[in-house]
Amino acid sequence: MSHVTCFKIGMEIMRRIGCVRVSSIDQNPARQYKQLEEIGMDIIFEEKLSGATKNVR
Repeated sequence: MSHVTCFKIGMEIMRRIGCVRVSSIDQNPARQYKQLEEIGMDIIFEEKLSGATKNVR
């Protein structure tokens, strides 16, 4: 699952920020990185977390 955020000031786009998210260490985020790079992301963050290990109260 990839997320894209654009920050705009007037008509000018300042930065295009993307986030690559995988839910386990075994998953390969390469396809998500490729897609974000193809659409011109300036900054790409990566999150690796599992919903099974989250401790929510």
